[in-house]
Amino acid sequence: MIARKSFLIFLNLVAGTILGYVALFMILKFMDKGDYGVIGFGMAYVGLFWFISDIGFNSAHVKRISEGRDLEKCLGTFFVIKLVLTAIMVASVLISIFIWKFVIGRGFETPEHEWIIYLFILYYVILSLSAIPIATFSARKETAKQQLPGLLEPITRAPLAIIVAVSSLGILALAGSYVIGVAALLIMAIILFRGYPLGKFDSKMFKLYFTFAIPIAISSSIVVISGNVDKVMIQLFWGKEFVEYYFSVQRLSTFLILVATAVTILLFPTLSEHHGKEDYKQIRRLTTTAERYVSLVVIPCAVLLIVFSKPILQILRYDIAENASTTLQIMAIYSSIFCFYMIFLNQIMAIDKPRLGAKIGVSMASINILLNIIFIPKDIRSIGINLLGMGAEGAALATAISAAFGLVMCKIYTRRLTGTKWNPRILLHICAGIIMGGVLYYLSGIITIIRWYEIGAACLLGIGIYLAILWLLREFKKKDLMLFLDILNPKGMTRYISSELKNNEKKR
Repeated sequence: MIARKSFLIFLNLVAGTILGYVALFMILKFMDKGDYGVIGFGMAYVGLFWFISDIGFNSAHVKRISEGRDLEKCLGTFFVIKLVLTAIMVASVLISIFIWKFVIGRGFETPEHEWIIYLFILYYVILSLSAIPIATFSARKETAKQQLPGLLEPITRAPLAIIVAVSSLGILALAGSYVIGVAALLIMAIILFRGYPLGKFDSKMFKLYFTFAIPIAISSSIVVISGNVDKVMIQLFWGKEFVEYYFSVQRLSTFLILVATAVTILLFPTLSEHHGKEDYKQIRRLTTTAERYVSLVVIPCAVLLIVFSKPILQILRYDIAENASTTLQIMAIYSSIFCFYMIFLNQIMAIDKPRLGAKIGVSMASINILLNIIFIPKDIRSIGINLLGMGAEGAALATAISAAFGLVMCKIYTRRLTGTKWNPRILLHICAGIIMGGVLYYLSGIITIIRWYEIGAACLLGIGIYLAILWLLREFKKKDLMLFLDILNPKGMTRYISSELKNNEKKR
């Protein structure tokens, strides 16, 4: 059932990603150069403050409910917490704009940059409030209910974004499509949330949330900041066109992270449940299994992105392909590393070691921010320091290095705490991926591969080579094939979604 639920999450994320890619293609094709960079900047600027709306309480909500705490008290307490934190987030963004404009005396590249920020404040407010029902669904492992709102968001946003792009309605309207999309997500989540017992704020429950959340507050804060500071720095030192290159590539490479996201959404509450029973054998088994299946999917996809980085970007726009193909290759490596990092970090959090998770997260994010400062700007004139000036490539490299550090730290600690060892057979996946990449790179030198269907055919060939090698090495067996075919069965998926929704109707 975990496999089927994970695939449902993955299917939802893939559907949203494909819609996003179509919208991205139309935006880059029909809108002015740099416009999408303004969107990326606005999202990142407000995103720097988004951590305030969470600071570990979302994870605490999932943790406490999955432990079997009183649902009514949990919901009432979490509701008040989210309202207060969201209000503080909004106030912080507005204060930062005031300081930037009137205290420091710096403005924005264009007036639209500032207006985009205000629209994304609304976007993040709605997104923050939607965490109340969605985190509850996650804690109760009600996967269908958790994923349906997330699917509605791109279904709403992508067509609106395409209409805006084709009709030349401008970047403010494009930002508006994001707001409308996330509003649709919230409305659907509220509809599915009807009937859940929303109690009053409980001080004792708040203390339980607080003890779990605060140790990871600094970690979650710095991680969110490090995930957004790169785009803000590129805007500051290079301008909106370079933000567009980086933001576009970042959107493409995150496809790989969807695999780990689909697994870890369920892995955390499941491992927490086994930790409550002190069943470390199951914790080790589930972690190793998740690592293996994520590796089977992520490694060949990363290799395909690396080999075909330029033709993939040429489909979007030629100037992006010329300026961002190396960035995409680096981001593909980063995304693969981050997938494994997520698995082992979730184990650390699930065994109730939030302080350790915070330590790793702070170290990783601090390295990322420091490297961004060194790699992105050409210089910092105010203090007379010359830097590397790598721009978007520097941002991608900083992200990859910090992720590699985080993975190593997580592996060291999970082995000490639970005895979870590194699976040496992952090396077979890496070797198969390298061979597959070598063959495809050789073929691309003989045959011109630039059209989308040519890239698609080459990718299918590559996957076939990859699986054939693993089959010969006895790493991909019949049971693996049957598992993938079973979770891909649409009838089984339909029955699962229907049964979950019916069961929840009965509970009301």
